[in-house]
Amino acid sequence: MHPVPLPVKGEQQPLEFAWVDLRTAKPMEMRTALSYRRQGILADVKRHKDDTDSYNDNNIHNAQIPLFDYNFNNDLAEASMPVEYDEDALALEFEDELEAI
Repeated sequence: MHPVPLPVKGEQQPLEFAWVDLRTAKPMEMRTALSYRRQGILADVKRHKDDTDSYNDNNIHNAQIPLFDYNFNNDLAEASMPVEYDEDALALEFEDELEAI
């Protein structure tokens, strides 16, 4: 289930939410729900950067922590990799490499 914020006239923040099932939600409902969730992720990332900047400005050790890379595309690609190796496929790949030598 995913929350879809319901706009309230005259209010910046939604006061109510509808919950949609990801299996049956209409595309626009799901897009709205995912967009709202992305805004939450962005708020977390902004807070993380503010915390890093604050530490760099205020720690008693004069330490500087470099800013983090907030592009998660490589993390997502790695997370989608299989967790088990196909030993037969690896053996064939290794044999092909040996033949090429």
